Amino acid sequence: MADKTWQDFEKNVRLYAKAIWGTEFRSQMLYDRQIDAYSELNSKSAVAIEVTEQKNINKIQDDINKLYHVRANNFSSKFISTECFIVVGFEPTPAMIGACSKVNIDVLTVEEFKSRFLPYEEYRSMRILEPFGSAIDPESGSPDTKAYVEVDFLRGESAYSRKRIYEDISSGKSVVLLGEYGTGKSKFFENAFHVFSKKASFSTGYPLAIDLRKSWGLNSRYEIITRHLTDLGMSFHADKFIKAYNEGLLFLFIDGFDEVGSQAWSDNPESLKNLRADALQGVRDLISNQKSGLIICGREHYFDSNDEMFSALGLINRNPILVQTKGEFSVDEIQKFVQNSSISISIPDWLPRKPLTCDFFVRTFAATEDKARFDADTPHKFWDIYVSAVCEREARLNSAFDADSIRSVLVAIAAITRRLPQDVGPITLAEIRDAFQRAVGYAPIDQASVLLQRLSGLGRSSADTEDRRFVDTYLLDGLRAVHVVEFVTKIANDAYLDEDWLNPLGEYGLDIASQKIADLGLSEEAVLFCRSAIRKRNHTLIADVVGALLLSGQAEIDFGGLHIKGAQIGCLDFSEVDARNLIIETSTVDELNVPLKENSSIVIIDCHVNTALGISAESGMPNWIKDTKIENYTSIATTSRIKSSDISNNHKVLVAILHKTFFQPGSARKEEALFRGLGKIARPKTVSSITNKLISEEIVSQEKGNSGDIFVPNRAKTKRVAKIMAELNMSTDPIWRYVDSI
Repeated sequence: MADKTWQDFEKNVRLYAKAIWGTEFRSQMLYDRQIDAYSELNSKSAVAIEVTEQKNINKIQDDINKLYHVRANNFSSKFISTECFIVVGFEPTPAMIGACSKVNIDVLTVEEFKSRFLPYEEYRSMRILEPFGSAIDPESGSPDTKAYVEVDFLRGESAYSRKRIYEDISSGKSVVLLGEYGTGKSKFFENAFHVFSKKASFSTGYPLAIDLRKSWGLNSRYEIITRHLTDLGMSFHADKFIKAYNEGLLFLFIDGFDEVGSQAWSDNPESLKNLRADALQGVRDLISNQKSGLIICGREHYFDSNDEMFSALGLINRNPILVQTKGEFSVDEIQKFVQNSSISISIPDWLPRKPLTCDFFVRTFAATEDKARFDADTPHKFWDIYVSAVCEREARLNSAFDADSIRSVLVAIAAITRRLPQDVGPITLAEIRDAFQRAVGYAPIDQASVLLQRLSGLGRSSADTEDRRFVDTYLLDGLRAVHVVEFVTKIANDAYLDEDWLNPLGEYGLDIASQKIADLGLSEEAVLFCRSAIRKRNHTLIADVVGALLLSGQAEIDFGGLHIKGAQIGCLDFSEVDARNLIIETSTVDELNVPLKENSSIVIIDCHVNTALGISAESGMPNWIKDTKIENYTSIATTSRIKSSDISNNHKVLVAILHKTFFQPGSARKEEALFRGLGKIARPKTVSSITNKLISEEIVSQEKGNSGDIFVPNRAKTKRVAKIMAELNMSTDPIWRYVDSI
């Protein structure tokens, strides 16, 4: 063994000894004998330890003689009773055990010695039986057993590997992993726990994997550790793990800071910030007193800012490393995922490549007989095919119900999630039963109860609860869109108009709702619905209809003085429509697409906007946007605006490609769609040069789709692309300069 390795082994044993007996152990010369680890616990007792990696009976005998000598002299000179151990880095032979037992000395493997302090192997075996966050089988609620697909993460604009995250934790750093639901955070935690727990026998760190969903109302670090062990049936070992925590011997793997919510709610942002901080008091105490490495994860937009997040989590003085999930599989990653599924399948071009969405798609595809139907050329058409396959499969398994009834039940259940802080669930079985009765007109019995227990698209929240959650946000967003259109067609229950919805339609939901409104010719009816429902509480619903109308292809829309207040809004796209007489106040808008010309009959006031498309900076904000905070700006937002901009034709092609791949809904673009609307500007030679450069710079990748090549954005480059789009002719980016030279 190398000297450094040997010294580390000896040092680790002294650390374990300190943790067991609560006092410092040092290598000391005693009675002319060098003892590897020694401490006098009090005036009457001491502990002496010899450490060896040499599997040699003669070395063991030498250690026995040294310990016997020290024990005898301690007692004869000081009347100190000395407990003696030999800790070995191998399995001791019967001869070694026999020699030690003759003189009342214990010979132990390092793992046996450590277990006197901490029963970690028992903990590990119990912990792997429980799910890691949302990494569960949606049908059984048991831990998900699928192989982990290794993915890269993002730190800023750069890729950040799983290995680097592990190195950070091992070296005592604090890592914050951010990502939306279904992007693989919990599956990564599961893999990380397995890696670190296997190494625990050879290191001084033990991973403790805590699911914060089970930590509501806990105000201290000790309460959280005790609750975690109690949930595993190990409450009697809580003191040992707390001791290990205090000694800095635990790596913390903390999943779901966004799931330790407060029961209260407020419309005031500052009050909400205080509520979040209060709910995380125990987590903050746990992290701020942690003496070794840790990783904690949660949803990206749970906090208003990184400063709030670091403060609420107790990370301000820990110099945390901020890492994000990419949100979607890369080309290589999705190929590995499909290979692991053992199913011959191509993921559709339009399908969001979130890990959980892909998993649900593969499950549905595997259970569908007519597999050829899973091809479509637009997202909303594909969604209709997708949800029909889901409902028809359930109808085959439950002959008492037709596909339309099952679809209605799913829509009603999706409506429940609109008011849930966690977006996708949890949904109680009582709520599901009520949704069933609302959809079909009678309470579920017999076969209906069986159907609701295993309805596709819903999975168990965890193994220890009957609550359900939507396992696929793509399916959920489409069901919500169908529900929105039902209000326009006067099918939906008006009781929803008095609810407070927290979760608006996302990009796919808005696309589906807008296309249905356009296909059914419901634009006038949609405006009338908004105006008639404005006196009700549910302004998020009204904003959904407005958002869908703006995308429905109308040249102009008069909203007749519609005044929306306090809504959660996914997207407002004013770029291609002459919208009039609309006020949006005190609302949160994820994406705002600003029209090129001034529009004095639209007012957005006192709102919070995540991304404004069509504005390069605060100085470019139009007069009709008042007292509104905007987090991010992107100057060019539509094909028509690109064509009319003062950049060169070649740069217009570049900007069109970047905009359509990075900033429009969907995870990939077919080749011909990249240049649609540019006309003669998009010369084939220019297009080829620019796309080849983007591929060589790893801005986009080119792969085979179901019906031709598609271009996939590299999300690690999003900030770089956004900077190019904001600066345009002022950009010094090599890509921009390259296009200058074409």
